[in-house]
This record gives sequence, C-alpha cells and structure tokens, in this order.
Amino acid sequence: RVCPVVRARTCVPLTDWLVQERLNVYFGTDALEVDGEFGPLTQQCLELFQAQCGLRVDGRVAEKTWTALRHTHRNRLDESELLGVVRSYEHDAAAVEIDVALLQRRLQAVLGADVVTADGVYGPRTRAAVQRFLRSTRGEEAQTEVLDDAAQATLRDLHLSRLEAESLAAASSSARAAGSEEEEAASVRQQQVRVMQLALRQVLPRDVGVVVDGVYAERTRAAVVLFQETYGLPVGGEIGEQLHTVMSVLRHGDDPQRKAVCLELDRRRERDRRRTEEAEQELELASAGRDAADGF
Repeated sequence: RVCPVVRARTCVPLTDWLVQERLNVYFGTDALEVDGEFGPLTQQCLELFQAQCGLRVDGRVAEKTWTALRHTHRNRLDESELLGVVRSYEHDAAAVEIDVALLQRRLQAVLGADVVTADGVYGPRTRAAVQRFLRSTRGEEAQTEVLDDAAQATLRDLHLSRLEAESLAAASSSARAAGSEEEEAASVRQQQVRVMQLALRQVLPRDVGVVVDGVYAERTRAAVVLFQETYGLPVGGEIGEQLHTVMSVLRHGDDPQRKAVCLELDRRRERDRRRTEEAEQELELASAGRDAADGF
C-alpha cells in the first residue's frame, strides 16, 4: 500500500514501510513497527517529525516532508558511520587518523572491500584507491592522490546511497508478519507509548527525563500528569486519549504556548527548590536546638 503523498520527483517508491523506517531512523528508536500500514500511529509520528523540523503539520508526505525525511535519514546514517569508525579505533587513536579511516571505509563501500584496508594510514594502497575512484568518476587518468572538495562530496554521496539502500532493504525484508490478536494489541499499545514519549520530549523540557522505551512506567506517568496539569487538562485517561491530547497540542499549540509551559515548569522547580532549602534550614535549626539542650 502506498502512503498518502503528493508525488515528489523521485525514483524511490513512497511506500508505507519506507516512511516508517525513515521515521524510526530519525527518532533513533523503533517507535513504529515497520509493517507497511500507514495507520494513526504512523501519521502521528509523521506529524511529530514535521513539528520538530518546522514543517506544516498535516500528516502527509508532500515534497518538502519527503525531502526532509530523506535528508535526515541520510544524515543519521552518516553520523552512525562516523561513530562506528571512531569506536573501532578508540584504543589506537594516537596511531590512526580518523578522517583517513573514514575515507577508506567509503572507498571500500563504493569500489569494493578488497580495494583498500581501513587502517587509518594514508599509504600506497589508499593513494591507488583514490586514483581509481577519480578515474571512475571523471573518466580520465588522475593527476593527484588527494580528493578535492568536489570529489569528497561525490564519494560521500555514493557511500550514503549505499548505506541508505542497505538500511531500506533490511527494513523491507524484516516487515512484521501478522500475529495473534493479543500480540497485535500489545504491539499497538507499545507503539502508542513510544510515540507519546517522543511527543512529550517535544512539548516538555529535556530535564523532565522522558525515556523512549515503550514502557508506561512511573517516569512516563509523571510526565503525562505534569503535561496535563501544566496545560490545564483533566488528569488521567487511557493511553490512546493521552496520546491524542499531546498530539493536539503539537498540531495546534504555537511556540509562545510551549514557552509559557516551560516558564511555568521553571517556576514550579524554583518553588520546589525553595521549599527544599527551607525544610533543610528548619532541620538544621532543630538539630542545633537539640545540641544546645544536650549541652546543658
């Protein structure tokens, strides 16, 4: 099934599972089951993405939304690749040039794993691989052993295209098969909690500490109550109702409203801090009084 989109100029089919996978990569969590069904949860997650990216929040994959999805997906893959390189050589950081190791990984992805060794050393094999890449992209004998900015950008783009294709192929092959009604209900509930946790992280300050784990435990419940109280909403309700309310704020609440919420939370924290200090002072005074009485 194809998701509700305004067709963009792209050769990639805009299928539901593809949008779900890009959303999961963006949020860094399996908030959505990649099942190829563009249901309410996928739409809500898409609306959350649009809100965070400053796009029109309408739950539709129009051209701007699709471009942003693909751009953020590729950026996440690039960051993940760089982090993987850094971690691979964290014990030999003094002897390895990370930029060279990343270059070698990209050359391996584009030209083949055997073309160079990713050892972080710019030696003869790396220079030969660079020349081979320049020949393949510019169609002429390379006169240099170093990639200029344009060639580096081309290599990075080709590498990211490979990573992107691998990521989407893995998502397509692992699309969830239908389970029992009980399993389906549990999966939907967990997805609802994850999407709500993502939304709470958007509307509440980061130090509230909402963790996106799909578990409706004490920290998530406290964040929901804090959200409901701060926005003057009834406390409680089913998870689906709570998610609907949070998403409504994201759709219709403007930045001044969210800033007002942050200010209110700051005031509450300052009030609690003062109360804690006063309680500690009273304890100190009481302790000092008992010590003085014992002295007599």
